Amino acid sequence: MSKNVYVFGSNLGSQLGNADLDDSYKPVLISAFSNQNVQSVVAGSLHTIALVNNKIYTWGCNDEFALGREGDEDKILEVVLQTRTKSELVGKSAGASHSACLLENGNVYAWGTFRDTSGIIGFDYKTKYQKTPKLIHRNVEKIFITDNVITMLLKTGRIVSYCADLWRDRFKIEIPTRCFKNKPKMKNVQRAKPSQKKIVEISGGDHYMLGITYDGNVKAWGNNFCGQHGNGHKVCCDSPTDIIKIKNIVKVKGGTTHSLFLDNDGNLYGCGENGYGQLSHKEKEFLTPTLVSNNVLDFTTAGLITFVVKEDGVYSCGTNYYGELGHKENGENVCFLNKINFYFGKVVGITCGGSHAIIVVDDK
Repeated sequence: MSKNVYVFGSNLGSQLGNADLDDSYKPVLISAFSNQNVQSVVAGSLHTIALVNNKIYTWGCNDEFALGREGDEDKILEVVLQTRTKSELVGKSAGASHSACLLENGNVYAWGTFRDTSGIIGFDYKTKYQKTPKLIHRNVEKIFITDNVITMLLKTGRIVSYCADLWRDRFKIEIPTRCFKNKPKMKNVQRAKPSQKKIVEISGGDHYMLGITYDGNVKAWGNNFCGQHGNGHKVCCDSPTDIIKIKNIVKVKGGTTHSLFLDNDGNLYGCGENGYGQLSHKEKEFLTPTLVSNNVLDFTTAGLITFVVKEDGVYSCGTNYYGELGHKENGENVCFLNKINFYFGKVVGITCGGSHAIIVVDDK
């Protein structure tokens, strides 16, 4: 089935797919994907990845090789995977300066580089910039990327991180110099006797992760300075910890310091920081999940922005510096969910980076 892809927001790194465009609050159609089988799209900080006809295409900022290819960064070009055996692409994810994709056979390929507040760390001990896709792990079920971490859920139920150890000092781990894990760090998922406690889906925000268990509960680990774990306090934890206030969750996602949870009845809950209206409430912070909206079909969030899909259209809130919310008032925060004045049709996919958004719709 053919799809249409719309983009809007900042075009600082050509992440809208056309170098001739200025920042745009009005959704712009990507004509290159018209009448194509667009399977999914994901936004990084300044770049975008699309899976179309089982091929990966990238565009946007390529200063640190997050596109995984050579060629003009403002053009939508294919990324070629050098694999020994043919296998379907089933997932991809994008961070600040790196990207990754997952094949049906469980192999994960990654490219780009990692960095911390002091600058570039490198892709691994030997490579500063990984310019093309490189195999980093096998036997993987799910992948998710935050700014500086590639998190992989293995088919065995264990969790693997391939990352810059950016936040070790925040957890009081005494390492005198910057370090980089050039091999994935194995970590067992917390398990109870009932198989329902197994994590089956992973997502997250900046420097923290969220996992959905088999029975629809949620676990969180990592940074929790603003209460984004939703467990009533601001204590960080380095292993999956239960969020007990919500049940029957089907999707989770995090921004810089806030989290969102969608249950199977279409109720969207949020917790963490709300200083820019990204949780669509007056209060500036929530330590436990609070209802954000109902009758929600889908949502996405990143940075300080949130999008909600309903039957009558797409709503957004948060920062709007470059028109990334799809509203005209550039530079002004939108503190409550506000409907975008554009008819998209049936939305089948939505993603956003910190300053741009992409919406995929049925071409009917």
